[in-house]
Amino acid sequence: MPLSDNLDSIKKKIKAAAEKVNRDYKEIRLIAVTKNISLETIKGAVNLRVNDIGENKIQEAIKKNIASLNVKKHFIGHLQTNKIKKAVEIFDVIHSVDSLKLLKKIDKELIKINKKMDVFVEMNVSGEKSKYGILPYELKKFIKEKLRNAKIIGLMAMVPLTEPEKTRTYFRKLKELAEKYSLKELSMGTTNDFEVAVQEGATMIRVGRGIFGERK
Repeated sequence: MPLSDNLDSIKKKIKAAAEKVNRDYKEIRLIAVTKNISLETIKGAVNLRVNDIGENKIQEAIKKNIASLNVKKHFIGHLQTNKIKKAVEIFDVIHSVDSLKLLKKIDKELIKINKKMDVFVEMNVSGEKSKYGILPYELKKFIKEKLRNAKIIGLMAMVPLTEPEKTRTYFRKLKELAEKYSLKELSMGTTNDFEVAVQEGATMIRVGRGIFGERK
């Protein structure tokens, strides 16, 4: 299917899922995940009014020169401390803050370049050891951290694809945590489960394969 058809299909599904629970679909941001997608194809998506893109790797973002694109750039992959400097230069939002050390270093690098940035704390809502993210009891420390240039605006999670029957439960758990700490944004839901995520309160969904097809 052409890119335009895929995008139309995803947007229709977002609208239908939102309307099912009386939400305004316009409050949901669609982040096009551009991992392994060429700059030329990304530009094609931008021409089709994709306003947000998400990258998983700093080196790939540099190689493709995504900084040249006039869109909101989200970093959604695991962030290593030695890549923070480049991450804060290139991106507008970081979704994957999974340690206090990382949060403090992001803030420090932002201060150096006099830049403000929204960040998400990545939660491990399933408790799986193989998943990145912090456990719910650790979140309070992040909220209490005094930050100058980084601002925690919400929570992010990757839920296990091996437990589809628990997906909704995990999304609900993330929403409950966000409400507990008065955080407005929820980054959850991918190609496999974004409709459930929308129904459970996602404000940002991360869709790659559903837009660009299977990755090579």
